[in-house]
Amino acid sequence: STETKVLSISGSDLSEVDIPAGYHILVEPFKVSCTEGELYKMTVSVPDNYGNIEALTCKGGFCTPTQVAKVSTLVCGEEVKSTTREMDVIDPELLKIDVEERDITLSELETSLASGDINIQFHGEAFENLNVKLSRVKEDVAEAANTQLKIVGAPVELEFSGKASGNVTITLPYSDITNIEPDTLGIYVKTDGNWDHLGGITDAEKKVVTVTSDISEYLGDDNKAIFAVMGIICVYCYGSELESVYEPTFASRDAIVLIHGLGSSPETYKEIIDDIRVTEQPFKVYTFGYPTSHTINQTAVELADHLESRSSEFDNLYIVAHSMGGIITQKALYNSWIKNSEAIQYTFVNKTKRVVLVGVPNEGSPVADFYTKIYDILVNSQSDYPLFNMNSNLVKALAKRSVTPRVPGINYYVVAGTKNVAIGTGALAISTEDLFGEPSDGFVSTTSATNVGEEYLRDRCRNYWEIDTTHTGLLDDAAARTTIERIISEDIINRDPELVSILGHNKYFDLVIESCSPDDTYVVIGKELPKSAVVDLTGCLCGNGVCGEGEDQFNCAVDCVSLFGGKRFVVSLKVMAILAAFAALLLIGSIAFVEHVHHRKNWIYIKLYHYTSGILRLGNYIDLKIKGSATRMYRALRNIYVHLVSKRGVSLKQAYALYYDLRTNYRRLAELIIKWPLIKLNLLKFNRNYHIVRKLALAGRIAQAELAYAGLRDTYVRLSQLPLKDKKISHIFGKTEHSYHLVVQAYEKYYLKAPHAAFDSLAKEIYNNVKADDFAKAKSNYNKLLKLYHSISELAISKSQIESHYAQTQKVYEHIEDSYLHNIVSKKTAEFNSHIKEIKKALHRHDYASAKSAYKKLLVTYDWFNDNKHFDKSKKAYQDIKDNLKHYKERVKLEKFADALKQLNNAVRNNDIEGAKKAYAELVSKYKAFIDEKKGHELYGKVFAAYRKLYTRYVKMLYNQQLTKFNSCNNEIIELLRKHQIAKAKDAYRSLRQSYLSMIDLAVKDVESLTEKVSRIEHSIEKAALKYDLAKLGKEAEEINVVISQGKLTEAKRMYQKMMKDYKHLLSSKVSERMKRKAYEITDKIYLMLKK
Repeated sequence: STETKVLSISGSDLSEVDIPAGYHILVEPFKVSCTEGELYKMTVSVPDNYGNIEALTCKGGFCTPTQVAKVSTLVCGEEVKSTTREMDVIDPELLKIDVEERDITLSELETSLASGDINIQFHGEAFENLNVKLSRVKEDVAEAANTQLKIVGAPVELEFSGKASGNVTITLPYSDITNIEPDTLGIYVKTDGNWDHLGGITDAEKKVVTVTSDISEYLGDDNKAIFAVMGIICVYCYGSELESVYEPTFASRDAIVLIHGLGSSPETYKEIIDDIRVTEQPFKVYTFGYPTSHTINQTAVELADHLESRSSEFDNLYIVAHSMGGIITQKALYNSWIKNSEAIQYTFVNKTKRVVLVGVPNEGSPVADFYTKIYDILVNSQSDYPLFNMNSNLVKALAKRSVTPRVPGINYYVVAGTKNVAIGTGALAISTEDLFGEPSDGFVSTTSATNVGEEYLRDRCRNYWEIDTTHTGLLDDAAARTTIERIISEDIINRDPELVSILGHNKYFDLVIESCSPDDTYVVIGKELPKSAVVDLTGCLCGNGVCGEGEDQFNCAVDCVSLFGGKRFVVSLKVMAILAAFAALLLIGSIAFVEHVHHRKNWIYIKLYHYTSGILRLGNYIDLKIKGSATRMYRALRNIYVHLVSKRGVSLKQAYALYYDLRTNYRRLAELIIKWPLIKLNLLKFNRNYHIVRKLALAGRIAQAELAYAGLRDTYVRLSQLPLKDKKISHIFGKTEHSYHLVVQAYEKYYLKAPHAAFDSLAKEIYNNVKADDFAKAKSNYNKLLKLYHSISELAISKSQIESHYAQTQKVYEHIEDSYLHNIVSKKTAEFNSHIKEIKKALHRHDYASAKSAYKKLLVTYDWFNDNKHFDKSKKAYQDIKDNLKHYKERVKLEKFADALKQLNNAVRNNDIEGAKKAYAELVSKYKAFIDEKKGHELYGKVFAAYRKLYTRYVKMLYNQQLTKFNSCNNEIIELLRKHQIAKAKDAYRSLRQSYLSMIDLAVKDVESLTEKVSRIEHSIEKAALKYDLAKLGKEAEEINVVISQGKLTEAKRMYQKMMKDYKHLLSSKVSERMKRKAYEITDKIYLMLKK
């Protein structure tokens, strides 16, 4: 059944299970309460020091094998928090943002288009006389390919009547940003099916994003463009959290904390958490999630505080930290340890036993600077790279070196990836191998990962492991996951060696029950393996002299190449099926079948050879064919076994032993079946290289023949290592090798006859190139001459004449090279001087942007002089220009500060509160830039004095605004109390109190009088409310009196109960004794009337 069902499993009697010799019970016999005849699949966990795993189905003392298949991952239990969206397309109607269709013809007066909160502003004369239409996208819109990005605003479409170019300022609203990191909101435009990031400034109060960009870059052939607001999905957007995700069945004082990396979430640890949960490991497990908007130090403090708050729950702590999580972990531990030296504040530090750092960029990562260049590629691809806020504090820190000292008493371990990553596809593909220049996981180099506390952890398989996977694969790759789990659980194994199912030391198998019955008993068995043969995905056991489980001649040739020696033989798939059937039927007396096989063996081999050669040309089809044939062979063996039992020719025990012998032989032969395509492939390569060598050597193409001969020798070595007893191959190779050497000798003699002809031809070409002033061709021909010279040297031919000819040609070439370099230097000098003039002109007309652009060109030319050591006067000129640019930059900054100061002054003079707020914020940022660069400068001191004066006026203006609002609310409250509108008076009081708090924040002088006035107003409201309640009580008494006079006693009782609730509410308030007595008299009078 494909649906998930909960099955009841119970223990069973062991007496009815007959275990073959050499096997041990790994999962105790059990029964399943299932529906008769249905298909079920369950996952079982067994220790990794057992092999040949089998499952038996037993009933009435008779057992048959049940299919088991090894798996590497588990899927069950509750999901940890995810960080991706659920839909790949979005219906614009679902986004609750109204977009009314608008269209205008742009002119000098009409330069903008608006609909609700959407506003499009067009700049420049290029848009005049164009008709533009704004509308909501009516069809479903495809989200970006990267599932970490989500559309949060209704997509809109701009359509022009013709070609448009120029800057456009676009303001778009957004709606629900739950689980969206606010700092990542930006406007994106859809171009050719992809989304391009435009960016923008977010106004959180108005819930809009604004950006300015050139529209011509994004319009299609139909002059249309689609825009939308998007943001990056996050789980811990606003704060960190230490969450418990697993609690063991029995009490445990061991805890694991899993800390994710940048742009990720605890969901990346799902595989490890499932391993712990399903196998019921004796650990408590916590995950730590954090936002990327915080700094590393801030997040480290939060982590330390969270761990300390849970410290009473564990005695031994193990931390696994991935990527940026490793930087945070090291900071948290070291800072807490330093604070403990003064006074013990963090008890969890001494409880921390091991820290596993997985792909941690301790020395920074070049990808951090490179990230903004590839952001659009990542948006439009299902990349291994996560998306994260390019402007966040953690991303900025990622580019910097952050090596934290180790904490004494804690053991550190490093797991690093070594698999290169290609970012993007096609022509846009970028390889991370070019970024690092050394092994890396695509994000972090091995050098950066191993630098822990200024010491490199490089002791392989003790405190350092290399895994062939990418940065994100370090947590779900089977080898990486097992390595991390074993590091954590090693302490527990040392304390209790009897534990058989400990983390990282077990294997998982899917048990498939094809036809389930509640009466059947199931048991899982296996053979114990020596410690040296236990499966090891990291390769640490390779070289111990034992070909263990999972090792073969390709991943561990030093241990396993001997397995393919003389003890084993290779036959074809059909032949093995016949041999297996022959062995089984021999036991039940099928002598005739044996003779039949004997007479047809040669014919079968010839047919198989022809068949295999044919399907080798079809590539991967051979793998499917062999696997299918192996399955059919297994079924045949099973049928033979059933036949033996049904005929009762042997006892059940003998039949079962026979079946296991057949299975053992089948497995031994199956290993050779797997190697059969490799044997045939190498045979084909050998024959092909043999013919190529002969043809090339006879044709005199010695260089190509050498390459083909190397391939021939390589396939010969491979064939000699495979289990193949074919003397013909050795004979062919020996013959080919002899022929090859004969051809080489003949070719050398041919070369001796015409050495001058080849040199003369190339030398003439070089002289012609010199006359034509074509240095590029001259250099190319010289390189050919050089190769020809060295190839003749390697053939050990007498070459005295060629050497003299070569020396003469070399002198000519050197002369050409000197002339060429002189011309290049002259051109570069002229280019350098041209850039200097361009910069001076730009500075003279105050065009800093043009000056900066010309400076970049100047820098390229200067770098050429520097690389080729032709400084001349360029170094001094370059430094002068650099100083002028710096001085001009300071002037520009000062002018911008003065403009901001002027804007604030105008806003204060005009009582423009919003304008003053914006001008003040900009002024503060400009002033901070000054004090960072020029502390104590006299000019900046004067500017700051003016700034403080304006700030005082600004505060006074804000205070007057709030005071006006305060007085307005006060008058409103008085009027509402006069009209007995208590609820509205309370609302007005809230606005009054808000103005009061705002004035307190501004540190005004008359705080005490304001506080007294607020208290007096509050008291008046409370007093008016009590009077209102008392009057209401009297009114209710009058109504009850009327109802009683009408004889409606039931209605009167109901009204009396309601009046008593209002009476109790009145007594719960701060009411005077006089009012209490009056209220009591009213209620008591009604009570007596009802009683009467």
